Amino acid sequence: MLKFVQYYRDVITEAREEETLKSHLTHLEDLAIEEGKAGFAKFVEQVENFTNYLDGLRSKTAVNLKIDGSPAIFFGMDPREGYKEKFFIATKSVFSSEPNLIHSVAEVDMFYKDADPQLRNILKSIFPYLEAGYDGSGKMYQSDLLFSPARPPSHQTISGMEYLVFKPQLIAYAIPVDKESKLYRLASTAAVGLVIHKGFKVQAEGNKIIPVAAGRDTTSIVLSLKKVGVFAEGSNYETLDLQLDPAIKARLIQLLNNAKAKIRGVSNDFNTLYVGNSGLVGYLKQYLNEMVRTGGGMFTAAKTGAAFDINKFQKGFLTFVGNKIDKAASTKGPRAKANAEAKKAELNNFFSQNINSFNGLLGATYDMIAIKEIFLKLLSNTKHQLSDMKAFIPAGDKYITAPGEGHVLYIGDTPNQVKIVDRLDFSANNFKYGGPKARTEQQPTLAQEETEPENDTYSVGYYAGGFNPPHMGHFQAALIAAKENDELYIIVSAKEREESGITVDKKMAIWNLYKPLLEQHNAKINLLVAEVSPVRTVYEHVATLNDSPDASKITVNLYTNVDESEGDRYSNIDKYKENLAALNIRPTPRVCEAKVLRAYLMAGNKYEVFQMLPSGVDKEAVWRILTS
Repeated sequence: MLKFVQYYRDVITEAREEETLKSHLTHLEDLAIEEGKAGFAKFVEQVENFTNYLDGLRSKTAVNLKIDGSPAIFFGMDPREGYKEKFFIATKSVFSSEPNLIHSVAEVDMFYKDADPQLRNILKSIFPYLEAGYDGSGKMYQSDLLFSPARPPSHQTISGMEYLVFKPQLIAYAIPVDKESKLYRLASTAAVGLVIHKGFKVQAEGNKIIPVAAGRDTTSIVLSLKKVGVFAEGSNYETLDLQLDPAIKARLIQLLNNAKAKIRGVSNDFNTLYVGNSGLVGYLKQYLNEMVRTGGGMFTAAKTGAAFDINKFQKGFLTFVGNKIDKAASTKGPRAKANAEAKKAELNNFFSQNINSFNGLLGATYDMIAIKEIFLKLLSNTKHQLSDMKAFIPAGDKYITAPGEGHVLYIGDTPNQVKIVDRLDFSANNFKYGGPKARTEQQPTLAQEETEPENDTYSVGYYAGGFNPPHMGHFQAALIAAKENDELYIIVSAKEREESGITVDKKMAIWNLYKPLLEQHNAKINLLVAEVSPVRTVYEHVATLNDSPDASKITVNLYTNVDESEGDRYSNIDKYKENLAALNIRPTPRVCEAKVLRAYLMAGNKYEVFQMLPSGVDKEAVWRILTS
């Protein structure tokens, strides 16, 4: 048993740095699967607080519609000495020990001189609107930007429907064009769009801002911003306006008590072994997601009230993992295949020794899914101001259905935050717009018949790095990626090389010179500056694609240099790929080194620098950028 545990611990290890997702939300019903008994305790806290909330009793629950924009914008009154009562806006740097708080348009260039030019333009364009629309409360507000004069929305046709579309980052949000719709009228006439999440009281500690959560009621700031023409909505529900029927409440209590009884059957020894093995947890999550994609399994049983056959589940799970192990060994030699057989035997032995605990975990999860289904039905009767907004993921000239409208349940300001999503519905692509099922159920227009792609598969590539500066080797790697994908994201680090003066502005300017050459090939090219780090941005994008109901049609390719230890960058990526058609790490040849180019640059050796730039690009223009 210990050998089996150690094996899975070695297969999938935790990331060495916190470069992964800080905000990746867990499905309510997955809490016990992901965290064992501790996760189940979080589940109980969520259920009890939500039912109290609906009963009008004391509760820590807050409910938000899940909307994500970019960048995160904080704004309010600066409490620091010398800045009293002065309005500011900021990005996530507001929480640093030396925050860059912008008090005027002129300060954008002062504090963000090395930032992406687009970010600077965005900050300059939104400052006057947020300053004019501030409510004077003294609070700092946390928001996500949807659109701005520097990144305006556009009218587009998606699956034969006209939308007003804005793309803050990966996900494109789309509001149906309807002149009778208040949502469309407000968005189409506004210069700036924001979703407001919560407010903070702020105080100063030296030069640092100390925020204290002040609730999720954003009514005051939303109304104030609307007065100056900003498209603003709070993500929080002011009220759900729901009544908890006594019969439904009794059913919730019964299911929760059943789940508690089953989780008591999970031994502490098994729980410790189980939660300590991210590989085992990962395989179980993959198997559950496979059930969702192929007909529902436990999810359909819980939704319909049908009996759950635990023995059938266990047999299916062992076969599923066994096939995974066999596939990994299939291209290797006899020793690897023998090891695979041994690992499968150890897996079977592990579960035969812990069958009661495993059944308790699965039985509790069945009841947890049934409770989630009740929550879904309750929340389906609510209406948010942004409920009519659709979500898509662009992939070349196609659109993939995004994770869709869901809800987030919060327990105060604690880390106990979960999403409530109809996974079966999403997996079937059962949306009014987007997805093969929807397309066959609707009468196609002539435009749809002419433009609808025959092949509903997509590939998305990511090439992330420092690029100090972008040279021939970087270009060649991007060229390979441009030929192999429908969409390519080149993600650039904001960090600079001070000794050579290579700023993020220069890096982006050079990539923009390379971009037309890359666009001659298959992929649509997107250039992004990482807010935190390039690797974290990749993780965030992959997690979002993995949550898409079309995930099984998406292949993600991550491009790295063969002689760099970049494989370690993505050592934790398997946690976010279980729904994807495939996720591949693509090593690319390294034909030159940035440090050598920097040495030539600092020596003023123009000839040698030119030798390290790709052919077809205006090398004089690159030289001017590097030496300016």
